[in-house]
Parts: sequence; C-alpha cells; structure tokens
Amino acid sequence: MAIICRVWASLYISNRKNSELVTLGPYSLTRNPLYLSSVVGTFGAMLQFGSIVVSVFIAFMVYLIFLAVIIQEERLLSSLYEGVYQKYREEVPRFWPRWTRPHSVATLPVTVATVMRTVVDCSFLFVTVPLSELAAVLQSRFPELVLFRLP
Repeated sequence: MAIICRVWASLYISNRKNSELVTLGPYSLTRNPLYLSSVVGTFGAMLQFGSIVVSVFIAFMVYLIFLAVIIQEERLLSSLYEGVYQKYREEVPRFWPRWTRPHSVATLPVTVATVMRTVVDCSFLFVTVPLSELAAVLQSRFPELVLFRLP
C-alpha cells in the first residue's frame, strides 16, 4: 500500500516540485503524502521482523525525522507561494490525511524516469522481507545470540 501511495504522489509531483505548488491528487488529502507513505511503509516493513514495539518505535522515529524536514519545507513554501500556500495549509492537513475525495485532473503527464525513480525509492520496502527471513533463520540456528525478544 505504501508503494502504491508513493507512486501516486510521485506521479503528481513529478518534475513540478520546485516550480509550482502541487495541490491535486494525494496532495489534496495531505500536504505530505510521500512522507506519510514512507512512515506507513517503514512500519509495515518493520512488522516483518515480528515486533510491534520496535515497529512503532522505528516508524515514530522516521515520523520525527520527516517532521523536521516538513517544517523546513513549509517555511520555504510559505515564502515562495505566500497567500496561496497559507490557504492550502488551512484546507489540507499537514500529515494525517483528511479522507475526502481527492481533487484530480483528467490527464497527468508522466515520465518513465519518474516511475523508475519512485520504484528505486521504494526498494528498501522490498528488501525487508528477505532480511526478516534471514534474521529468523539466524535466530533459530544461533539461539544463544538472542539476548531478548520484544513483543
């Protein structure tokens, strides 16, 4: 789900990130759909390792890192787009989406490079499954190395 949402957001922002304020598609539900997708994806990826405590902790830490970036980006966007960005901030939540029908467009120019860049950006989510399996095998083969288990 996180990968699909990241692709959706990437297709809308594409090469417009530094040239215009994108407010359509996933950006009409949340101002930061890429960061939200990354936090959700990180949580899901960490769940592969079998600990809800670690998953929540890591996802929260990723959220805090993104929050610092979001605050900096908001300052920049406020200076670049002044009143328009203020209106957007009032209508669209910063992080957790407002579940309404997204505002969209009939057509959207998309490049193969954008899609490929998004797939590469999401590749860490694909790696967690074999890594969690490897961790489980190592724990079963070398139980003396397991110091403790978290719920």
